[in-house]
Amino acid sequence: TVQQEADFLLSPRGAFVVTLMIGELATNAVKHGALSVEVGEIGFGWSTDGDVLQFEWREQFDRGDRPVKEGRGFGTDILKRIVPMDMRGTSELSFGRDGMQYRVSARTDRITAS
Repeated sequence: TVQQEADFLLSPRGAFVVTLMIGELATNAVKHGALSVEVGEIGFGWSTDGDVLQFEWREQFDRGDRPVKEGRGFGTDILKRIVPMDMRGTSELSFGRDGMQYRVSARTDRITAS
C-alpha cells in the first residue's frame, strides 16, 4: 500500500489531469492488470515535498505464464507523455513479472488551487 501524506486542493485544470490519469490507470487495471484477474491488488497515494507532488500507483497480480507487458496505445501516451507534460513533471511506468508501477512527479503550482 502506498501512503497518503498530504492534503491539497486541485485547480480545475489539475482536477482534469488527475482524473484523466486515474481514469486511465483504472481502465488499464480492469482490461489488463490487477482488476482483470481473480487475485490482484492496487495501491496508490501521494505526498508533497515543497513545490513537488509525488503520485504513485502500484498493481500486483499474477498472470500465470503470461508476462506483464507494456502496451503501446493512446493510454500509454497519456500516462507517459501528456500527464507529465501538462503537469510540468516527469513520469515513470515500469513493469515487472508480477505487476506494474506508475510514478509522477509534478510541480504543485501547475495543479493546485491557490
